[in-house]
Amino acid sequence: MVTMKDVAKLAGVSHGTVSNVVNGVKNVSVDKIKKVEEAMAALGYKPNSAARNLKMEYTNQIDLVVPNMSSAEFPELYEAVRNEAEKSNYTLNLKVSDGIADKECKILNESIMNNVDGVILVSCQPSNLAFFSDIIKKGLKIVFCIADLSGSDCNFIGFDISDTMENLIGYYREQGKRIALVTEDAQSSYHDQLINTYCKGMLQDSQTDHQKYMEIIQVSTEYEAKGAARLFQLSPRPDAVIVSNEAVAREIHRFQYILEGEDGHNMKVIIFNQGKKTPFFEDEIIPLPFKSVGRHAFETIVKVIEQETGYGNYRMLVRPMPGEVRESSFRKTLESRKLRVLLNESPSSDAVRALLPNFTRRTGIEVEIVTKKISGMFHTIMEDQKKQEFDIYSIDVPWMDELARQNVISCLDDFVQHNSRCTEKYSERVLDAFSRVNGHIYGVPYVFSVQLLFYRKDLFDKIKNQRLYYEWYKEELRVPRTWEEFNKVARLFTRKYNPDSETKYGITLGGSAYSGAVCEYLPRLWSMGGAIFEDGKIIKNEEAARRALENYMEGFLYANEKSVDWWWDEQVNEFIRGKAAMMMMFSEHASALAEKKHSKIAGKYQVAVLPGKTSVQGGWSLAVRNTSKSRAEAYEFLKWISNGGLLEENAVLGRVSPDFDEESREILEGVYRWFGTAVEGFDTVKARCIPENIQRYHLSEIKVETLIGNRVHNAVIGQEDAEMAIQNLRIDLKNDILNDTK
Repeated sequence: MVTMKDVAKLAGVSHGTVSNVVNGVKNVSVDKIKKVEEAMAALGYKPNSAARNLKMEYTNQIDLVVPNMSSAEFPELYEAVRNEAEKSNYTLNLKVSDGIADKECKILNESIMNNVDGVILVSCQPSNLAFFSDIIKKGLKIVFCIADLSGSDCNFIGFDISDTMENLIGYYREQGKRIALVTEDAQSSYHDQLINTYCKGMLQDSQTDHQKYMEIIQVSTEYEAKGAARLFQLSPRPDAVIVSNEAVAREIHRFQYILEGEDGHNMKVIIFNQGKKTPFFEDEIIPLPFKSVGRHAFETIVKVIEQETGYGNYRMLVRPMPGEVRESSFRKTLESRKLRVLLNESPSSDAVRALLPNFTRRTGIEVEIVTKKISGMFHTIMEDQKKQEFDIYSIDVPWMDELARQNVISCLDDFVQHNSRCTEKYSERVLDAFSRVNGHIYGVPYVFSVQLLFYRKDLFDKIKNQRLYYEWYKEELRVPRTWEEFNKVARLFTRKYNPDSETKYGITLGGSAYSGAVCEYLPRLWSMGGAIFEDGKIIKNEEAARRALENYMEGFLYANEKSVDWWWDEQVNEFIRGKAAMMMMFSEHASALAEKKHSKIAGKYQVAVLPGKTSVQGGWSLAVRNTSKSRAEAYEFLKWISNGGLLEENAVLGRVSPDFDEESREILEGVYRWFGTAVEGFDTVKARCIPENIQRYHLSEIKVETLIGNRVHNAVIGQEDAEMAIQNLRIDLKNDILNDTK
């Protein structure tokens, strides 16, 4: 067996040096780190992590124990816990008990032997108080999840579905409907809530024998079929059935088709599940927030690990999101025209196009989607005031004020007043950014997009990179917090300056005029204390404006030489291919990063807010053309876009909306791990729109951005130095104001 002594001998260094490299001690020179790593690779030496853990107070390992991985909810729970563990540098070990009590006991005893820091447990034996009391006394720290430890204080994260059940039962009882319940014989708090709340609600109905309409089944294919079949033997037949298992819902539909055909008795099925849609359009889904439970369970086990005892009183019950409301009345009442929608070309427009059959099936409205590149969108919208080809536009949020002032788009106050669900889920901050002009609603939020810093964490974590950075700058290598640090780190990871760099370039950049250059220059300008317009001045703080531009220009030394004319798509492609160590990018365009099929950096990158913590506000809204003759159809489209029932499907396909409530964040963070950081970054974004004290000159937002972008681009390609570019930009803006006031 290869030992450290063997590695030291081959590398020509001391045993202590090898130990320091293996354990990540930073006072080793880059040259010695390279020799040790080469010797370890040549000899096939693998550090003994278990032996190192014996010297440490914590192992940074957590066990997740679940009954099975065949039920859809437990993979979802696992993914949520795993994502949180990765963020906190914990190793997550998945253990499956198969629902067997003895096997679960064996797994937990092994957890003690392996010295794991803690366990998140979905128990199949929550009534076994004696065993759990004993194992906790032995030092095992546990957070119980979904299945509560019966009759005992414990750390527990579960569901609270009582209010949801009460509302469901109350809704159908008010309509005089008969309600049935089919649930599993499972030891969990939420199954108990299903049964107890059902019985409580139905006891109020003296005309219904609720025991007759309640079926508690074992979890197996045979009993799922029997439970479903029994519903069709009831007389009178139930109008609605609440089920806790999607498989039961499938069996209900199967028996309904076998016994009654396609035109049989219309039995409404309400499913509590992990939130996935069923193939049956009329089913109502009550998504159980397994991801949120997993996230809170991880946060709780970390708290428990940090205290001295495994006992605790950390308890949380997470409520589900409301089910998707399916409205079909529009199809029956309106003879619709064909709707034409103009969207900016992006992953979001691809998502809308993919899901469009859902809208047409609901409403009967045919829709034609036309996409344009971002650079041509504003011009196309203005041209359409004569052509009148489109009913709905996607609007870059800085344009909304100008388009509203010119009566290009409709005020939606009346629409929102009668359809409050389109906006009530959004925060006031979101509505101010995406919807309001002078207190009135002109748009519905469509796409949430924030500038973020994507960086290769695997490269930042390497000791040799940390050591070399320290030798160069006498500073610790970290995720850059200023734009000066950003360029220093970029230089470290550029092969031209560091021949051992694993990436050819330190950063990706997009210098295309006009928006690419504008969106990369402004965050630097703002963080250095400058502004284009402020306090009635043009180019506040010329010194800051020059330094910001010089910083941006320097960045191109560490980027692909072609990037002076790149747009965002080229940048993302460069980063995905593993060619660069960092990328500043709007989140909307980063959806492809996690796709392992196309990405060489999947699982290797992390996300942070931009250096300087100030970024350009991105995002798009949908607005209705003021002269559209298909206003009713357009309103139905806005209602569909705002429907939270398709939140996950939209996200998976590339469209992320600004839904910041806990349940929506849980879903979106499950799809994109950067979403939480994007929400954090949204708090510090700045709008690139013209301030009110300058708006009196009626400047065009697009014209101003074009002027800024062209001058910045000229400096990047060497036609002007930074000082001249800033002076000429001031002149351009002054001339634009004079022309607009004539």
